[in-house]
Amino acid sequence: MAQTKPSSNTTLEVIRTISGVVTAICLMVIMIEMLIAGVYATKTIHHLHSTYHPEQLASIIGNTTDILQTLHKTTHTFQEGEKIPIFDELDRIANGMQMLAGAIQHLQIETMIQEASAWRNMSKQAVINLKKTLGDL
Repeated sequence: MAQTKPSSNTTLEVIRTISGVVTAICLMVIMIEMLIAGVYATKTIHHLHSTYHPEQLASIIGNTTDILQTLHKTTHTFQEGEKIPIFDELDRIANGMQMLAGAIQHLQIETMIQEASAWRNMSKQAVINLKKTLGDL
């Protein structure tokens, strides 16, 4: 009786097929995660835009940008092998976060609500007046 060994080509094809399936699954997971992240970012930006005044948002984003630039510079410095006092950088980040937290605590919520209400009422009146004007034509 002759024993038949599975050919190495068949084994390699099975391994190649399995790796292709695993790759496809990983790509699908990455794509779904990117879609979820995009939806989350869009909803968060919409929430921030509807909650805060544009000048306050600009201030918060400016402070965040400064912090991210510091982190970026720190990363490049670490890659170049230079030694930097990490605790000083962490202290700057902590101070920046503390300033952001303090700014949020001192927001004038009532004023922002009144401004939002005024804008909403103005836009509602503008639409009503536009409707009346178009109706009169």
